[in-house]
Amino acid sequence: MLRKWRSLLLIYLIAFLVITIAPLPASAMANADFAEVMVGKVKVLLRQTDAYGDQVSVFAIMLAGHGHQKAGEAHCAHLAEHMVFRNPTVKRIALIDWVGGVGDVTQGIWTLCNGWTGHDYTQYELTVPGQHLPEAIKRLVQGLFPGNINSTAYYNEVYTNVRRELNYMTSHQLAAPYNAFQDHFFQGTPYCQQLFQVAVTDVAPSQVLEFMQREYSASRLIIVLVGNFDKDAALAALEESIAAVPEEPEPLVPVVNLKLPAIAHVKLAALQRPILMLGAGSSLAKQEDAPLLSALMNIALGRLASQPPPGLQTAESLRSVLRNSAVSGYLVGYELDLGTRQAQLQAQATMLTQVASEIFADLALAGPTEAEVAMLASDTSGSANLPENVPRTLIDAWLRGMEELPWRSAGPIRKMSQAELVSALREVAFRYEPSLQYSVMIVQPAAKFSPVVAIAAALSILAAVIILVLRRRRLIGDDA
Repeated sequence: MLRKWRSLLLIYLIAFLVITIAPLPASAMANADFAEVMVGKVKVLLRQTDAYGDQVSVFAIMLAGHGHQKAGEAHCAHLAEHMVFRNPTVKRIALIDWVGGVGDVTQGIWTLCNGWTGHDYTQYELTVPGQHLPEAIKRLVQGLFPGNINSTAYYNEVYTNVRRELNYMTSHQLAAPYNAFQDHFFQGTPYCQQLFQVAVTDVAPSQVLEFMQREYSASRLIIVLVGNFDKDAALAALEESIAAVPEEPEPLVPVVNLKLPAIAHVKLAALQRPILMLGAGSSLAKQEDAPLLSALMNIALGRLASQPPPGLQTAESLRSVLRNSAVSGYLVGYELDLGTRQAQLQAQATMLTQVASEIFADLALAGPTEAEVAMLASDTSGSANLPENVPRTLIDAWLRGMEELPWRSAGPIRKMSQAELVSALREVAFRYEPSLQYSVMIVQPAAKFSPVVAIAAALSILAAVIILVLRRRRLIGDDA
């Protein structure tokens, strides 16, 4: 059965938010369970197992995402992800359609393909029967490094799946404030996606192809394989496919300089009542400190969410650690009553920033509590909190692949004792506390268009005009 996973976007959004809130959990398997092979400049991590039947999952990471877009390239990274699956490259058949065909003739094996675009990377997932892995690898590589993009396939995707996704991201009552805050938080940096400013229908396929040919390369590609498959056949297929693709450039870290206003105002039609969204972050974070900083942000976020300031109610769906190769931070949202006055909003925003800064100052002075560190340790040693209907081979491949991203890996934390972790977190808090920037975005419901109100207003205006005309005629008649 084919699962294109665009229909499962919400499941993966939830899974993504869960993972960004807590450090990456340790899977039942360890990194040592995976063999590592270099095929040209491509890193391949693989684990062969028949524990899940005759299936294999491919989790591929291209170290290029939103942060690698240049001016005028809004949406290009997201569209590139879609076209890897939708662009007909091999015998005029798109990867997603080929996977669907495999699923139609396979009994008992769940076939699927899906992707997701992040700040510094784009991920691609495939699950197929083991005997089809070599062909799946060839088609995936063809999708990643196309010679052209079919305009018909491109615009069909833009006007259906892509527009549907972006509509959800910009108009849903949970997703819209989250994405609006991301654009606010990363304004003026390469990570600003401009979701609300640039229409995806204005992006031409030639722009997406140019982005892919510039940013996608063999040296930026990581492939994780988990399942029941022929190792030699899989590596041979990859070696043959990768021979003709570019090896440069090497992965680059986007240059980011956060300049956050203390308070910002946004109106969204998706909201029913006002929300205060607090964000804190530093763009001076070093790669080697990223795991500890993410853990520290998670602790600060937990304090803010569990003990909201007076008059504020935590919006549980709007809390997340913000992390990428250049920034460490967090965001948390608070719901307010619909009748909250503007002056009250301003005062609460100021109070929220003060509370957040005091929390981090306390972490820098005293460090986290034993309970907070114990909770952190349990988070990093538990099982993956992912939906039951996701193939286990894909979960294992995904968890291992995420360990290749330094700003998401929890490996260094797992190796520390509780006392070592307390000391390390306090030291990191002390070093980064002065560089933290805080910003509160006041999000209010936008005035919504009501046909009934509009018609009533129009009738009122028409009635006023008629009365005015009749009065004028009567006055003229009296004068005569």
